[in-house]
Amino acid sequence: MIPTWKIKRELARLQVQVYGLFGYLTDPYRRRKHKVWRTNELKAYEGRISESAKIALLLIYQPKLIPESLLQSIKHLVQNGYSPLVISNTPLSSSDTKLLLENCWRLVFRPNFGYDFGGYQDGVWLLNQLGIQPTTLLIQNDSVWHPIFDGSTMLEQMEASPADFVGTQIFERISTKPLTPELMFMGSYCFMIKEKAYESEAFQSFWINYRATSNKEKTLRRGERAFSRKLMDAGITFKGIFAASDYFAMIDGLSDTQVEIGIEYLICTNPELVVRRDSLKVADIDADWYIEARRLLKDMCKKKNFIGASPVLAINHMDFPMIKKNNERHYKLARAAILRAAQNNDIRPLRSEILDELRKRDV
Repeated sequence: MIPTWKIKRELARLQVQVYGLFGYLTDPYRRRKHKVWRTNELKAYEGRISESAKIALLLIYQPKLIPESLLQSIKHLVQNGYSPLVISNTPLSSSDTKLLLENCWRLVFRPNFGYDFGGYQDGVWLLNQLGIQPTTLLIQNDSVWHPIFDGSTMLEQMEASPADFVGTQIFERISTKPLTPELMFMGSYCFMIKEKAYESEAFQSFWINYRATSNKEKTLRRGERAFSRKLMDAGITFKGIFAASDYFAMIDGLSDTQVEIGIEYLICTNPELVVRRDSLKVADIDADWYIEARRLLKDMCKKKNFIGASPVLAINHMDFPMIKKNNERHYKLARAAILRAAQNNDIRPLRSEILDELRKRDV
């Protein structure tokens, strides 16, 4: 019998495909209409935070109340020297608007068209209209909780990198070929553009020519993947702070006890890997067990993003400071594993507002 979650997944995919056909006809009109709106009506409300050379373009979609974690995320940006340009894809209450203006540099409201890359495009357009050329532009959306623990140094690591295009996470396709731009891309939920990259023809022309769409799959292809290829192909230096290769190296360096914790909270949805994981959980532990456990921890990463497949190890031993809010089953299971690890004291201390929101998220 086919699991219910698989049926729901396939129905969701079918819905996306049907909507994509509709969008094929309507997106050109919506882009033209949005461009007119942006030119004539986009307004940037001035916040309390002063302008600096470091700008954080933060795209949000919060149709209900602004959660405490988002406010803390904005404060984290300010504490690290950034002037937050908050772009909201939905209207907000007067109280939430006031709250954001007290903690950001500029606040923009826009129609919910084009997902994250549509909002990013409007943000870059606005910076150019204002004549602002940041030395550092951090682009992030609220599809992740960040930071999830105190003392995160990820932003400092990104700034310290000599690369001009720095991603929180670089996705590397598992291949026997040398890694090239065709085999990798940066996760679009958080990345940094240094001054040289910002002023480049590749960066500016991408946003001028980008065709926003409200089709999610097309946004991934035209946005996330195409953006990385554009900059990489142009010779702009790039680096991902967190990569699969780093995860593999971390697994090799784990103690036996840490490997046991990794297996306990490993997220598997592939039937073959589920069998391997569950077999390990009931098997006697010996030297061969640890060899197979390490192999499984790596094999799972080849099937799924390691921050969702092995979230406890990523947070504990890679200092990964984010948790995905993605509603896919895989990430729901990852969030449940994080909460279980927190209850068992098997994960580093997480911020209280993060734990509170995690407990309410998937109930």
